[in-house]
Amino acid sequence: SKRVLIAFDKFKDCLTASELCKITEASLTGIDSKIQCTSLPLADGGDGFLDCMREAFSKESNSNQMGSLNKYKLTTEIVNATDSLGAPRIAEYGLLHPTNSSSGKVAIVEVANIGGLWLVPQDMRHPYNTTCKGVGELIKDAHIKGATEVYLGVGGSSTCDFGIGCLHALGVPIYARNGRISMDEILTAKDMKRIIDFDCFYPKQSPTPIKIKIACDVKNPLLGPNGCVYTFGPQKGAKKDDLPVLEAEMERLSQIILDKTNGKINPRGESMGASGAIVAGLFSFFDTEIFSGIDMVSELLSLEEAVKNSDSIITGEGAFDKSTLEGKTVSKVLELAKQYNKPATIICGINKLPEDTIQKNGFRVYDFTSNFSKEDCFLKAPDCLNTLIKSNFDSIIQQATFISMPKNQDS
Repeated sequence: SKRVLIAFDKFKDCLTASELCKITEASLTGIDSKIQCTSLPLADGGDGFLDCMREAFSKESNSNQMGSLNKYKLTTEIVNATDSLGAPRIAEYGLLHPTNSSSGKVAIVEVANIGGLWLVPQDMRHPYNTTCKGVGELIKDAHIKGATEVYLGVGGSSTCDFGIGCLHALGVPIYARNGRISMDEILTAKDMKRIIDFDCFYPKQSPTPIKIKIACDVKNPLLGPNGCVYTFGPQKGAKKDDLPVLEAEMERLSQIILDKTNGKINPRGESMGASGAIVAGLFSFFDTEIFSGIDMVSELLSLEEAVKNSDSIITGEGAFDKSTLEGKTVSKVLELAKQYNKPATIICGINKLPEDTIQKNGFRVYDFTSNFSKEDCFLKAPDCLNTLIKSNFDSIIQQATFISMPKNQDS
């Protein structure tokens, strides 16, 4: 029987990655019940990151066909934490329990779940109002429950504060002129000016000895015109006059770390400005690695193994365009398809690549907009997907062509 890997990213505002995988699997097995499907909904580490992990690890058929997913069982942990505006809120994260007890547990945490901008009403959006304390509370809870690693998706944050709220919740000693700041306080960007010192630099003696792997596709540094404050501050409600003030405090706090570590820890490099500089803060105090979002998802879901074990692949996202081939989620699937010489088919909402590029690279692409009205694409998206698969079944399953990537595609 044919083994098909189904690995979609979302069609934004239309179908989630999980919905795309479920509909595709049902269509394929409805036509041929002997087809074995492995469904891996994909995300880039931002919105939907936790949902994708939960879907993949909870699906029994995936675990049966992929030994990698059999290594862990995922539970959803519910925590009473501090939301973006400092109020109590029920939040959740994923905890992977190893089936082999010699391995440690792994937590999957989304910043947006408890510290997201979506939690803040428009008229309350400002870095002086928002905190990332809840993110630290989720990581700490995971550590208490036995996690030795945290996979952290940092998209969609509401803060611009060097991550001080998160660091504080994790137990990093933070000092003002009158001594150590009480653990009861909820820190926001307005508290940066109070801070005169930190303690407990990793790896000297971390209060929460845990490895943090950050899913981050943002390259912005901490400081400067392309840095955290000037790039993302206005999106989070900072006014024009606030920007130089926030920038100066970011510079001052990062200088404390540079001075205290003799430059060995530099929180000003690439990607340090991501998520309100929570990346810079965690990097300064914890064993932290930064991955591209899809590389992290690929590692967690053992995507390479799934490609290797398949006979053909179906992938896609809302818009299939040049950026798809330049590091977006689907590009990883196509890259692995090429590596293992697996036939792959792309199903997308809209295909924006010119015909000669498609022919040159050997793509087989099916898109909604060429086959259905705009209204049906949005209002009847599941039916459109079902129809596309049924009408092109033989091509997709039996005769899918090998996908070749552009020569300059990064691995």
